[in-house]
Parts: sequence; structure tokens; C-alpha cells
Amino acid sequence: MKGKKNTLKCLVSEDGIHFRFGWYLGSEQHFFDSQNTVYYDEEQDKYICYCRGWHSSDGLPENDGIHAAKDRTRDIRRMESRDFKHWSKIEFVDWGSEAPDFQMYFNNMQRYPRAPHILVGFPVRYVERHEWTDNYDQLCGREARLHRIPINKRFGLAVTDTLFAFSRDTVHFERANEAFIRPEPESNWSWVYGDCYMAAGSLDIDVPSDFPGADSEISFFVTHRRWITENEGTRIYRHTLRKDGFIGRYAGYKPETLVTKPFLFEGDTLRINFETSAAGWMKVELLDKIGHPIEGYTSCEMFGNSIDRKVSFKQNLVLQEGKPVRLRITMSDAEVYSFQFTKEGKQAEL
Repeated sequence: MKGKKNTLKCLVSEDGIHFRFGWYLGSEQHFFDSQNTVYYDEEQDKYICYCRGWHSSDGLPENDGIHAAKDRTRDIRRMESRDFKHWSKIEFVDWGSEAPDFQMYFNNMQRYPRAPHILVGFPVRYVERHEWTDNYDQLCGREARLHRIPINKRFGLAVTDTLFAFSRDTVHFERANEAFIRPEPESNWSWVYGDCYMAAGSLDIDVPSDFPGADSEISFFVTHRRWITENEGTRIYRHTLRKDGFIGRYAGYKPETLVTKPFLFEGDTLRINFETSAAGWMKVELLDKIGHPIEGYTSCEMFGNSIDRKVSFKQNLVLQEGKPVRLRITMSDAEVYSFQFTKEGKQAEL
């Protein structure tokens, strides 16, 4: 309820059908009126809960239209437990000192199965512009927005999209400021408060493609058209994405170079997830820890679109196993998403 705080509750069941109250998840009260994600984190051997909160943003103008209002900024917080009964104090998620103070609803935090040392999240960004402008007169659904405003002004003005974030320690996150999922093209019931909410637990990383012989894909479900007529209801769309395609490094036609930090690897094969244009290309080199090329470890010119392309070198990668090395990737009209070292067909974590 507005202005009131709640406490998270744990419900338990012996048969998965009939549930009863078990205990509270911590004693702290917050504004939990959103998706609160709880999971067992195998990497840290503890339970982690990401939940909804509010904070003050006194340094921001009240009506800037993108960031939060001064005293009601929706945010994401976390707490943890070893036994699911005794929970730590709720703390802020750290987005970095340079990150804009976006208002965020759902979080969808989860381990990424293809790289389980990385936690990914898909927070919903809430944007309330506060005042009706000429743009709203031209934006889809004008009459419905005007109908909702007397109920609550923000119901007619607010819109939402979804961001992408990731973390290696579950506390400190990197987050793109650009939308990962944008509202759909304008229609009578798009561009509304409640668009682009990814369904929790719907991330499936190995869905066969509709095209024979093509790589399998990532699939997830997203709600659209939240404010819609009673007969039609909210719609759920299935979205697809190339594996590891959340973030990439892109080069235009003018060649550009990407050099990694030094790392150790295990394996005898390097595989890369990349795509180029017909005229585009990519070359991969192995460097020593101070950045000098290692003889015998420069690939040929690579082109195509594959999530699992083998990188061929003249020398066997086993000779560099366990030594600090860097990768240098030079590309033209191309994008790289990820790479991995394998040994006898098994993935070796960097």
C-alpha cells in the first residue's frame, strides 16, 4: 500500500501444491511491491535475495524526466543467507559512481549458465516525465492515457523499458545505460507503464533455431501492452537472441583493435563467437603478458557469423597453457561477443 512498508515472507509446502507461512526473510521492512528474486548461489555457497527499495536523490532535479524524483527513487537491493532463515542486513547494489540514478523495478538476477561465474540481470527502468507535452498528443494510445491520468497521473505519463547488467561478485554491477529491450513499435496499446517486463526464470540458453543448421539461440519471455482492453489482456512475447549476445564489441569498416587484460587459460583450442559482413574480417593473435606477439599464434583472416568458430594457429595452444597471455582481436565491419578455451571438447573457465 502507498506509504507503507512490507516484509518478505517465505511460504513452505510438503507437496508443492498446498502452501503455508514459514518465516520472514529478514526483519527489515521495505517497499517490496515488485519482483523479488531469491536463489541459491553455488559460486558463493549462499542464498541471495535481490529486492525492491527506495532512496532519496537529493542531488537531482525533481522533474528532469529521466532520473528519479528527489525522495522516491525506486532501486534494487540485496541480502544474503547461509540457511535461508537468518538474513543479512539489506544493502544497496553498487552500479558504479558514474552510473545514472535510473529508477528500476524488476531485477531478474540469475547466474548465466554458459559462464556461471557471471551474474546477469535485466532490471526494468521506470521513466516518468511528470508533465503532458505535445509528444503525448502524438504518441500512441492518447485517449487511454488521458483516461488513466485521473486515477493516477503517472499511469498516463510513465513508460518502461529493460536494461542489461552483470556482476562477478553479486554486489558490484556494470550496467549499460542504453535499453536492452525497447518498447515495441507504436500502436494503440504500446509505450505504456508496464512494457518490457522480462518473466523471471524464462531465460533458456539452448533453444533450437527455426532455421535448419543454424546455431541454437537464447530465448526469454517479455510482457508488452500492460494497459490493454479486458478482452485482449496483457500480451507475452518470446524474444530470441544469439548466445552471449547481450554485449558485443563492434568495429566499423575502418579496422579497430581490441586487446584483453592478461589471463591464464587451460585447453588446446580457442573458439570465438563473432559475426562479420561479407567484406568484413577478423584476426586473432596471442600476445605475451606485456603485449608482444607470440610467434605461431596469429590466425588467418576470419569471416562469417558463428557462436563457436575455431581459431586456427600454426602452433598448438597447449604450449602456452598456464602462462599469462593476452588476446589481440583486430576487426573490420565485425562484432565479437565472447571467446572460450576448450580441452577435449570441454569448456575451460578463464
